[in-house]
Amino acid sequence: MLILLIGCAGDDPGFPGTTPVEDNLVERWEVEGLTWDLALLDGRVLSTTQFGGSLYAWDPSSDTEEEIGDDLGETLGVVVHQGEVLFTVTDSGMTGYLARLDDIRRYTELVSQGDAGLPMRRLEDLVVGEDGQLYAADPGAEAVWRIAPDGSTAKVVTRGVQPTAVAFHGGRLHWATTDGVYEWDEGTETAIQVLDHGGYGLLSDGGELLVGTDEGVVIDGQLVAQGQGLGRAAAMVRLGDHIYVADQGQGSVWSFER
Repeated sequence: MLILLIGCAGDDPGFPGTTPVEDNLVERWEVEGLTWDLALLDGRVLSTTQFGGSLYAWDPSSDTEEEIGDDLGETLGVVVHQGEVLFTVTDSGMTGYLARLDDIRRYTELVSQGDAGLPMRRLEDLVVGEDGQLYAADPGAEAVWRIAPDGSTAKVVTRGVQPTAVAFHGGRLHWATTDGVYEWDEGTETAIQVLDHGGYGLLSDGGELLVGTDEGVVIDGQLVAQGQGLGRAAAMVRLGDHIYVADQGQGSVWSFER
């Protein structure tokens, strides 16, 4: 597969901040079991947890949380699609699968293998594509998977690297690794490196691509949000005039106005 490097930020990605940034990230929600991925559910922030196999929904306006899933296994990615909560589970990275939440302690396993019977391993992030299909970042299998509504799967991207996050931006699939952010040209099956710094979360918002990093949230190589005590900015969602950020290092959810 051809990989092109164009439109990169240069040798100096420009963060932590060539222009100083105030600590505009505020810690909002201490997630029991430590947050991993985020989604939106009925006006609330939905979080998977690194420990305990739980799913929590939190209402920022009332600062109340509800446990909607418990004892589900080692949960990672989560997305709400057509009214259903879909999440991923892994067995210490050896095997993994996509599941649908049915009740607080019940779920239905939907898919665990890719094309040609290749196993899924660690589906860390999920996004619904503009084509209505799911896309999953699987660093364990070194792939981005496409999952159709009928359960059929295909490896869209396999580069011998470990994708940490996926998003659609400008009509194209993007994925992050620890060394860069890439754009997939479906027509030519070409991976184009669009940023030369890596990250752990992606969010397309207002025509810009936000990247969660160890330093904070970055746009075009510039640090735009950081907070004292933040461990690792990763998954992000917008709710109202705030961006909510999962801190995979310390396990809480932060926010900043945008």
